[in-house]
Amino acid sequence: MKIDRKDTGNGTGTITITVETADIKDKYNTSLKDYSSKAQIKGFRKGKTPVNFIKKMHGHSILADTINNVMQAELNDYIKSEELDLIGQPIPSETEKDQMNLDPFKLEDITFNFDFAQAPKLDLKSGKDLGTYTTYDVQVPDEMIEEEIANGLKRLGTQEETDETVIENDLVTVMAVELDGKKVKEGGHETEFSVLVNMIKDEKAKKAFLGSKKGDSLDFDVYTLENGTTDDYVAKYLLKLDPEEAANVGKMFRGEVTKVMRVTEAEKNAEFFQKFTGDESIDTEEKAKDAIRANVKKHYNKESDNLLKGKIASDLIEKNPVEFPEVFMKRWIRVATENAESLDIDQEYDAYAKQLQWTLIKSQLMEQHKVEVSEDDIKAAARERVLSYFGGGAAGVDEAMIEGIIPRLLNDQQQLNQIYTGVEFDKLMNALMKEVKTDVKSLNTDEFKGVVDAYNEEMKAKG
Repeated sequence: MKIDRKDTGNGTGTITITVETADIKDKYNTSLKDYSSKAQIKGFRKGKTPVNFIKKMHGHSILADTINNVMQAELNDYIKSEELDLIGQPIPSETEKDQMNLDPFKLEDITFNFDFAQAPKLDLKSGKDLGTYTTYDVQVPDEMIEEEIANGLKRLGTQEETDETVIENDLVTVMAVELDGKKVKEGGHETEFSVLVNMIKDEKAKKAFLGSKKGDSLDFDVYTLENGTTDDYVAKYLLKLDPEEAANVGKMFRGEVTKVMRVTEAEKNAEFFQKFTGDESIDTEEKAKDAIRANVKKHYNKESDNLLKGKIASDLIEKNPVEFPEVFMKRWIRVATENAESLDIDQEYDAYAKQLQWTLIKSQLMEQHKVEVSEDDIKAAARERVLSYFGGGAAGVDEAMIEGIIPRLLNDQQQLNQIYTGVEFDKLMNALMKEVKTDVKSLNTDEFKGVVDAYNEEMKAKG
């Protein structure tokens, strides 16, 4: 086996590996005999197929696999022994042929060329060098606490189906079909969902709902129906479609009222306060308000921390520029990305480079701060995500149900990757937050929302 490396500049280079006949001869013959012993080929008894016949029928693929296995093992060992910190994996040089010209009856030396790029070493700005950040102490108004209790009284109340005319607080289920002008669209999208009347934003639609009953039809714009919803929310929970699919569906729908559920509020007593807060020691409205305020405060503290983390990450990217070998990187993206033929590499390159820049910064900082993600960290984050499905708390939710959902969540590779990335980011940012200088500013909830909106617009402008 011969292996050589040639640097080509700007952190790039080419590794040349020559797999010699002596490196593969024994392994190739062993693979042929193993295949022959297991093959069931018409005209031959099992295990008695002549090796030359195997070579003729399957020798090319067996030889290719043998060569690739030997070559990949050598390449990996070389990278490890030379302590090369690479961007991704080496990719075949552009001069390489798409298919090896192999003769299964005549073994010859074969040479491979791989291009690579080394990850640049960064002289990182530390948290102490990033300047002073503002954190926010958000004041929770009494009206918000009253609203939380009011919503809790509805949520923990009773529901009964009724045929009477719809009133405020009723939960109405509609079977809706897409319209084309004033008529039902032929082959239009159909969906069924429920809407709480007092959450209807469109006043005209709300008036129509309030005057309706089971069996009635009414027209509405599905995107302006509920208060405080996004287009993605409408797509997922009302249209029951992916956002991309929803883009091809109209806004106007005709819905038939199929069910009306009347909500009777729970009685405001010790039992309600205990059930609503999930704490048996809370048996008065005053204690409940204190607990709710603390919980809401915790939410805003977390939001303030998330804002700080986002600003730190953004500043780290801005203050630690990285120059990547663009020509190599574009080739690497094409090779490493699924469905790369559908990508506009030139247009999307900056986003890839920025993401890779953050990956390098994060990796180096995690090593410096000795940040590690444990299995317990992952399980705790998964539990928190499950709790968020139930409004951020487990009150009224069976513990066995929560524990049953967590393993299913962690068995979903996409969800697991998201959780791992989130934990990794939080642990690193928590370490950096101890280094940066901060000033605390007191805000009300509306003022804080303005700060968050301004930050989001800033990040959107930065891309």
